[in-house]
Parts: sequence; C-alpha cells; structure tokens
Amino acid sequence: MADGQHNLGFTSSAADIPMGLQASDRVQPQTAAVSANGGGRDAQADALKRRKDIEADDYDPHDHQQVAHPTTNMDTLFHLLKGCFGTGILAMPEAFKYAGYVVGTVGTAVIGFVATLAVHMLVDSEYELSKRRRVPTLTYPEVGQAALEDGPVRTRRFAKSFRGSINTFVLLNQMGACIAYIIFIANNIKDIVDYYNVDGTPMDHRLYMVYVTIPLILLSWVRDLKFLAPFSTIAMSITLGSFAVILYYVFRAIPAVQDKHAFGSIADFPLFFGTAMFSLEAMGVMIPLKNEMKNPKAFGGKMGVLNRAMVPIVVLFICVGLFGYLQYGEAVQSSVTLNLPPEEIPAQCVRLMMALALFVSHGLMNYVNFDTIWNNWLLPKCEARKMSSRRQLLYEYIVRTSIVVVQFAAGAAFNNLGLVISLVGALCLSLIGLTFPAMIHLATFWDSCGTKRAFAWLVVKDGFIAVLGFAALVIGTSTSIRDIVKSFDS
Repeated sequence: MADGQHNLGFTSSAADIPMGLQASDRVQPQTAAVSANGGGRDAQADALKRRKDIEADDYDPHDHQQVAHPTTNMDTLFHLLKGCFGTGILAMPEAFKYAGYVVGTVGTAVIGFVATLAVHMLVDSEYELSKRRRVPTLTYPEVGQAALEDGPVRTRRFAKSFRGSINTFVLLNQMGACIAYIIFIANNIKDIVDYYNVDGTPMDHRLYMVYVTIPLILLSWVRDLKFLAPFSTIAMSITLGSFAVILYYVFRAIPAVQDKHAFGSIADFPLFFGTAMFSLEAMGVMIPLKNEMKNPKAFGGKMGVLNRAMVPIVVLFICVGLFGYLQYGEAVQSSVTLNLPPEEIPAQCVRLMMALALFVSHGLMNYVNFDTIWNNWLLPKCEARKMSSRRQLLYEYIVRTSIVVVQFAAGAAFNNLGLVISLVGALCLSLIGLTFPAMIHLATFWDSCGTKRAFAWLVVKDGFIAVLGFAALVIGTSTSIRDIVKSFDS
C-alpha cells in the first residue's frame, strides 16, 4: 500500500502527500526548557505538571480541525484501499518466492498486523501531542520533534535532529518509489516492443529509460498540482481495470503446489520483508487522511476505518503473492505483469495501461519530492540572498529537472525492480514505518502510565517494534545491497 500513496493514491488531495514532505511549517512544537544537567527530578516535575494541565484542559484537537471538504468514513476507507494498487503488490509474488508460500502467507499477515499497530501508535501520539500544544494537527516530523521534547530529559536535545531524520527518510522513500516507477515503465514497454521486434536487435533497457525520462521531465515542470488532478483520476480508473485483468491471469488456472517451496532460504527472507514493508506501509499519509475526515475519531479503534481497510488489504496482498508465486513458480519476475503471456492482447494492454498509470503517478510523487527539496530547503536560501524572481524560477526548473535525472540514473544503474523495492522497504520503511513510530509513542506516553506494570508493557511493546524495525533496516539493507552487487557482477 505504501507505494500507492508512495503510494498510488492517484489523487491530488492533501491526503495523498506524505506529511513528512509537506511544505507547511505552520506549527513549531513547543521547546521544553531543560537545564544543562537536567536530572530525573526535573523530568518528573515537568511530567507531573503536564499531566495536571492536560487533565484540567478540555481541548480536543478533533473539534478544532477546519477542513474545506471533509471526507466521510467510506471516502477514507476507499482512499486506503485504492492505495494498495501499485508496484508493491505486483512484486508480492516474487517476495513469496524468497520466503516460500507458507512463510510468505504467515509473514505477510504478521507484517500487516505490526505495521497497522505502528500506525495506531503514531496516530495516538499525534492526537495526544496536538492536545498538549492546543493545535488541531501536527505533521509526522512535527510529531517526532514534539515527542522527544516531551520525552525524558536526555532525549530533548535530539528533538530537531529527529525531525530532520524523519523528513530525510520519507524523502528517500519517495525518491525510491519514483525510481521503481521508472524501472517498471521502461521494462514493461521493452517487453512488448521486444515481442514484436522479432528480426531486429533488442534495444538496451537504458534507452527505454531515456525515452521515458524525457516526458517525465516535462511533466515535472508542471508547477501547480491541480493541473495533474484530472489525469490522476483517469490513471486510477486505468489501474483498477488493469488489476482486474491481472487477477484473471493469476487465478485462471489452479496452480500446482508440489514443485513450489513452502519455506524459502533464511538468507533471502530479508528481501521478502523489505518488499512486504514497501507494499503495505503508508505511514506518511495516515495522519493527513485522518485529519481530512469529517469524524476523525472514527479512524482508530478496533472497528475503525484503519482496521477495516487493513484487513482486506492484507488478504489481497496474500492472495496475489501466494497465487502469483504458485502460478509462475521460480520463474516469477519482479513485477507479475512481466509474467503475463506476451502474445495475448489483454496482457499487452495491461502492461501499457499500468505503465501509463505509473507515468502520471510519477508526476504526483515527484511533486512531493520537489516540495521538500525546493520549498523547504533551497527556496529559503535563495530568498535570504535576495535573488531575483526570474533567477529563482530558473533554479526551480533546474531542480525539477535534476530530481528526475537523478532518478533516471539510479534506475539505469540498478534496473532490478525487485531489489530496488526491497532496498527502499528495508532502508526507509523499517524506520519510518516501525522504529520511528515506536520511539515517538514511547516518548509521548512514558510519563502517562498509571502503574509500573503498564509502564513495563509500554517499554516492552514499543521497544520490540523499534528493535524489529532497526534489525530489518540493518539485515534487509545489507542483503539487498549484497544482491545488487551480485546483479552487477552477473
């Protein structure tokens, strides 16, 4: 799901822009006044005062959110569901090849559960920290900074650095998704052209990427997101139609189980984990989706919108991964579209339609990358130097072009969709989807536990998820880099 709003939401609403990358710096979390030597006594006094202030205050952030066009529960549910249709779910059959159909099935369910739990942690923390600061909402990076400022004394000096780290890894995640899109588009077009080019010499994949990158650069020059909105709606319709055909091919014959692996290699399991995280995790869009709701309180809870969306999403991912692997076995490729019979017209149409949909989505995704790099980082420096508006505009287009060129260069160098997805999932989503939310939750509620047992459970639960994410980062990233090096050697 992550790549859907990384991740293929195909809409232009604010909810489709990961909150870590929004230009808004509207709320600066309050900076805790901490003495140089700190001390547990000061921390306890601060915590006690904060709890009393909150208990005496009836401020509810949900009651102060002003949304021009609020979404209903069903609208939000649909946004979450449609976000799963992207490169991630198409890579799930290959992920099952790495894990085996038994481990893949159980592992996807477990990862889906843990990822959903992490979302609940982040959303709960955002609500609590917004309430303390008497503001309607906070962005993901602002939540991270505010949590450490309210955490134990020794963590407070790292608050701003933590905010920057969240921004950086969300940006890397978005850039990685755009690289995956370029690889997907080029490879699927190449597959069709090679089928009809029987007598000629197959063209190198990098040339296809060049031909794809040129119009992507022009698309990146669109300065206003509203001009991309109509195309995003068309792209979403195309994607839904394409997935109907893909599911037909995946389920049209009962696959044999005998020649498939129930348990994969331990060495390859991190590749499965990274791909599953890339596909399922959409942490950056969760808080904006909640805050766009008419009734944001309905987002969480046991029967809330989040849980009602994640259950069918996880089931769908398991079905596509399981039956895609059973259907194509060890020959399954990094995108199941490449396994569709090239001689059949519906399969060719699916490849072209998905390439077109991802082409449009790339423009939406890059809008987010540009917003962070230019509006948040570079434009303030240009304004500080009192640069003319014409020169700023020139630099803006240079930055827009450079972002796409960098993505092209990375895609041309790697050209392995599965490994890129696994690397991005392990490097970025292990942190922003597991470790960071757990750290934020612990720093937010560390002083709110009524009993020692409750505090111990908080530490164990949050600590486990944080360590799990960090372990996935180290092991998954090293495994992905290992296989990328092998692909270069071969």
